[in-house]
Amino acid sequence: NRSEKDLRIYQYRYGVGGDGEEQLQLVHVADAVRIGLTTTFDYVEGSDDDSVWPGGISYDGVPIERDISVVITFVLAVLASAGIVFTVVCLLFNFVFRNRKLIRLTSPNLNYIIGAGAVVIYLDVYCFAIPSTNPDVIVIMCNITPWLTAIGYSLCFGPILGKMVRIYLLFNNEDMKRSKWPVRDHHLGMAVLMMVLLDIAILLVYMAVEGARGNLEATRVRNRENPDDVLGEANILYHYFFYTCSSPCRDIALGILYGYKAALQVGALVLAFQIRKVKIKGLNDAKYVAVAIYITSVILSCVIVSTYSLRDYVNTYAMVLGVGFVIGTTMVLALVFVPRMIALKKDPLGKKVFSKHRSRITRE
Repeated sequence: NRSEKDLRIYQYRYGVGGDGEEQLQLVHVADAVRIGLTTTFDYVEGSDDDSVWPGGISYDGVPIERDISVVITFVLAVLASAGIVFTVVCLLFNFVFRNRKLIRLTSPNLNYIIGAGAVVIYLDVYCFAIPSTNPDVIVIMCNITPWLTAIGYSLCFGPILGKMVRIYLLFNNEDMKRSKWPVRDHHLGMAVLMMVLLDIAILLVYMAVEGARGNLEATRVRNRENPDDVLGEANILYHYFFYTCSSPCRDIALGILYGYKAALQVGALVLAFQIRKVKIKGLNDAKYVAVAIYITSVILSCVIVSTYSLRDYVNTYAMVLGVGFVIGTTMVLALVFVPRMIALKKDPLGKKVFSKHRSRITRE
């Protein structure tokens, strides 16, 4: 009766025929029922959402692919560029005054490594800021960013951790005080190299398991910054999506990377507490080192939380990680270099380095 049933809806399905063989069948699943000016979708008996759409109900309307806002891209690019300029200024200062007593006591060779790590992290911010809806570009960025994040962190944080370990051993270990083989800069440099090699090993194993391309796919997912359907002109529904990377082993690899770096952060926090009583200006600046450790701890926590909770918010994710990386890296550079700049201006020859405080660590 066409006054009640305007349209019958069928679906092709594979089923078992009368001869026991699997064959393609045309199955009546629903009727479009018109009541006044309204048409509704009415399932027949035995049909429901799960049987008709086993992969989930498809979106109606027009999909809109979103990328990072141009404003956010511009802001992150400017901040990263300013950070690189600041890094270059710090490294030039370190190079020009490397033979001054105050600078020699801060291990200028290790400061070069810190600067190199900062540049890598700023380059990582550029990757977060690149707007694109091209799946191939997204896959490339997804392969690059874990390398830049991991290696940049190790280069920037590793020397700071190494300095703290050396200070702790020098002032809290009697055997080290009497040793003819003190912990020198090249020993700490080797430790940083080991951290970088561990990062590379983890990422290479991950890429080997997932394939030469990382087996990453740019998957289109719903952008939660636009969670509701938007009714546009001519009653057209618009749905907002963006591309993200998915891989069976991606979360495992990132979990291992972040896990061992979090363990290093915990160790660094313990050392920062242990060396808080050392008062040699230029050699330690314990309060600045401790603040740098606290900052990197906060930034690492934000990265871990954002990676797993904000990934479906394209602009928020890029802004939180990009600004977090810039602020954290810049503050670490400032804490490493700016106190030396100020101290060098006040005491160019370093005559007051050992004059005011006795250097020791008291046991609690």
